[in-house]
Amino acid sequence: MDLFFICGPPASGKSTVASALAELLGFRVVANHATGDLASCLFEFLTPEHRAFNAELRLFTLQRAIDSGLSGVIYTHAYSHPRSFDSVRLLLAAAAERGVKSHCVHLQCSEAELERRVLNESRLRVSGRKIYNVDLLRRRMAEENYTTPIPGIDVLLLSSELGAPEVVARDIAMHYGYLQKG
Repeated sequence: MDLFFICGPPASGKSTVASALAELLGFRVVANHATGDLASCLFEFLTPEHRAFNAELRLFTLQRAIDSGLSGVIYTHAYSHPRSFDSVRLLLAAAAERGVKSHCVHLQCSEAELERRVLNESRLRVSGRKIYNVDLLRRRMAEENYTTPIPGIDVLLLSSELGAPEVVARDIAMHYGYLQKG
């Protein structure tokens, strides 16, 4: 099985790019909000208990994906350095122990574009904790470091502003050898 781990700031296009990549490769997507919303059923959002349970849910879903024989899965994550480092390291280590080939992508986006995207109506249709106003985005960006890529591993850095999500997804697939140029 193959694992793509797509991270970046809120509104950087993680879910949109993941969906385009999933369509291209035939993989399944586990959006950050899927496990986060479930963890929020029991624990207050972003508390240590919430973060720990969310990390456990990611590990559980990865294990189920491996056990079910899926060819690939794509996770999205609003990676915040250094707060998220341990849980991400554990997820990637668990994948490696089971023979899963992991690929990490960090989407980059200008603050102006993040602020424009955060107002997109589609963000309101998603249940859970998607940030949908500029003030909250600015507050979260000031509180968390979403711009530092995961250290110590090979991470593909891509701007999600340079092309449509399908173009970014194709660039990811080509970089990792899933598609050939032309």
